[in-house]
Amino acid sequence: MAIGGGATHSPQPAATVITGFVNALAILIFMAQLPELTHVSWVVYAMTAAGLAIIYGFAYLTKAVPSLLVTIVVLTAVSLALGLDIRTGSITAVSALDKVVLKFKREGAEVEVVGLNEASATMVDRFAVHDKPGAVEQLMH
Repeated sequence: MAIGGGATHSPQPAATVITGFVNALAILIFMAQLPELTHVSWVVYAMTAAGLAIIYGFAYLTKAVPSLLVTIVVLTAVSLALGLDIRTGSITAVSALDKVVLKFKREGAEVEVVGLNEASATMVDRFAVHDKPGAVEQLMH
């Protein structure tokens, strides 16, 4: 029997468990995104409000196209058309960058991170540890 196979034999408890899991996941995603809404320009708040309006409003118009997909397409188009410099990275991405850079530095390679836009560079400057004194030595111990 597959891992999820038992869910079909008792529909009510399984539905409750799945609903609880999805709700917990939504809360975790929401909490992970809160730091992305601090120390940002008013444009980020405007785009967030517009996104929420599209997500909830478009669902009333039609169910043929997912409102989340419409939101992504519309806000990406607006951002590109207006040339908005909106931070879209995350702490997880900075952590992954740290791991890669520190791995190469540990092997003795000289590493320089180049080509970041202003928003990404700000995130790396604020949260990255790969360029801090003693980072490689700390990793070795």
